[in-house]
Amino acid sequence: MKKSEPKNNPVEKALTPVEEPKHSSDARALALPILRHMHLVDIHQVKSEAIRHPAFDKKTKGDRGLAINPMQKLDVIYHPDERGVIALVSVGIKAELGDEPMFEVSAVYRAIYKVKGTYKGDQIEDRAKAFCRSTSLAHVWSYWRESLISTCMRMGLPPILAPLLIVGAKRSEEITPIEE
Repeated sequence: MKKSEPKNNPVEKALTPVEEPKHSSDARALALPILRHMHLVDIHQVKSEAIRHPAFDKKTKGDRGLAINPMQKLDVIYHPDERGVIALVSVGIKAELGDEPMFEVSAVYRAIYKVKGTYKGDQIEDRAKAFCRSTSLAHVWSYWRESLISTCMRMGLPPILAPLLIVGAKRSEEITPIEE
């Protein structure tokens, strides 16, 4: 993601869902035939990391001037056996003041899906992966929102409230700290 440009808003860059992937309509079209056969089995937070850099206390007064930059990554692993399809969704933010890092909060979620029923179509692996690429972020987003705000509050950081996920959103929504 590009570094945010300063604005008047104290939290300057939106933590947004993964940008619309290239060829996303192709991925959705590929996933459509298997849609009724894919079932979410479980979601686990497998990793959580938060770093408050020492410069935060010395250089900031609250959240003034911080640039919040999102970080996202999605890996999909297909297992033809009973384990199904595993989507590893990594999300996080990195707050900077100028070029200096102030704090980082990130998490990795594992979403497990199974192909149920008797799907008789072709390209089952490609279709299952396309399904996970187009839906797994939506499945873990509410867990990420809660984890982000509670982690920030426990660390004495400005509480960052990530926006509600709008599937297919292409523009940034601004996030603002919660007023105490």
